[in-house]
Amino acid sequence: MSIENLKITATLRSPLVGDPPYLDALLTYELGFKMHKFEDMKFNKSTPIEKIERLPIPLTQCEINGVKVNSCSDPIFIIKTEWHDKLSKRFETDRLSLLIDPNKRKNITPGTGHLKSRWQPLHAKLVDKIVWFARGDAKECRRLLKGIVSLGYYRKIGYGLVAKWEVEKIENNYSVFADNKIMKTLPISNKIKNYEGYRISYGACVPPYWHPGNFQEVVIPC
Repeated sequence: MSIENLKITATLRSPLVGDPPYLDALLTYELGFKMHKFEDMKFNKSTPIEKIERLPIPLTQCEINGVKVNSCSDPIFIIKTEWHDKLSKRFETDRLSLLIDPNKRKNITPGTGHLKSRWQPLHAKLVDKIVWFARGDAKECRRLLKGIVSLGYYRKIGYGLVAKWEVEKIENNYSVFADNKIMKTLPISNKIKNYEGYRISYGACVPPYWHPGNFQEVVIPC
């Protein structure tokens, strides 16, 4: 594996719903499918964190306060504008019933189940590009990222479509720290006292970010 400092850019061609993902989470997700790790295993928040394998994504790691975090910054992006879309669904019983044989019609409950009506607001953001700084293998990162065609939530209805991925080699390593700034969500430690531009929170700093077994006090760049 050839280790280099990288700037990774995702150019979007449709609005984004939700926050941009962490780069190491994206790589873990794609690598897991390529290694057939997710075919027979169903993970949820009650699964012990020890049973969830940490996959060998093509990024280096650094240890902070006993935690090995991946060398990749949090997503960097600019919201040009934002708005609320509406996700709607309704089963038109008065019209669709005319297509059914009168002898085979029956009562349904559109208030529950898969026929339930929806009028759900979606917080959409217009984001041209999302940038991550990382340290790892450029070739392997390109190979994994080219299979990711959309980001965020509601991808199946066209949000967060990726127009192209760019993986560039750069001179300096901005994956975790840049000058006196913190670039990545990290566990609280004495090491970060000399840095600025962060807020203290509670959450995860390694994949899977949604699992409570990874939650601890963290610092988040801002």
